[in-house]
Amino acid sequence: MTLTATAPNGDIATTNYTISVLILFPNPIISSSAELFSGGWKTSINQDTAFSCSSVTDDDAVASCLWEWGSVFSDSNNSVSIAWPNIGTYQVNLTVTDNSGNYRNHNSNSGVDDSSIPSLSNSATDARLNLPLKENP
Repeated sequence: MTLTATAPNGDIATTNYTISVLILFPNPIISSSAELFSGGWKTSINQDTAFSCSSVTDDDAVASCLWEWGSVFSDSNNSVSIAWPNIGTYQVNLTVTDNSGNYRNHNSNSGVDDSSIPSLSNSATDARLNLPLKENP
């Protein structure tokens, strides 16, 4: 940019400035009620698991969060809750958009297991084996 100033006596002064525009993209952060582990998040089958999004590097506020769990679930709220009906590993895709329209994606995994303790039925059953007896010689 060139700035030119003219004094009342007609003298002219000119100077050049460089203007740099820095665009800060949001850095999506996932918070969850699930247990954090090295591969993402761990939760139990049929357990409501809360997720929320934020950004730490952007100078604009988070305008929207788009959550996608494959073809299982999609939501655009900043905070969501989901309960998976099946054991498995699900990919969590989060897209955070700021007030300037800048966006960035973050992917993580959610592992769903069944941590319930197995129970055995106490029903009384009578199991008798009718085996022929052999005499020892």
